Amino acid sequence: MAQTAKESLRSFIGRFKEIVTSVATPYDAAIAALRNALRHESRFREDLLLNQPATLADALHRANRFIEIEEDKAAIDRARRKHRSQRKNQKRSITSLDSTTTLTTLRKRN
Repeated sequence: MAQTAKESLRSFIGRFKEIVTSVATPYDAAIAALRNALRHESRFREDLLLNQPATLADALHRANRFIEIEEDKAAIDRARRKHRSQRKNQKRSITSLDSTTTLTTLRKRN
C-alpha cells in the first residue's frame, strides 16, 4: 500500500485506517507502515520522522492537521486560479471593446 502521486492525504488515510483496523498490527509496526507508505515529499511523513508519535492514534490525529493544511492550500489555489481566469476574461473583453471602438472611430472619420 502506498499513497499515489495525485492522492489526497484524506483519501490515503481513509484507506490506511480501513486496512489497519481489519488486521491486528502492533502500533509501532502500523506507524512505520504509515510513514513508509506516504509520498517521500510529504510534510506529514517528515513530521512522523522528526517527532515519533507515541501511539497510532497520535499519528492519525496529526494526520488530521496535515489534511486541514492540504485542503486549505487546495482551496486557496482554486480561488487564485478562478481569480486569474476572471482577470484574463476581463482583459479579453476590454481588448475586444478597444478594437471595436477603434473600428467605429475610424469609420466615423472616413
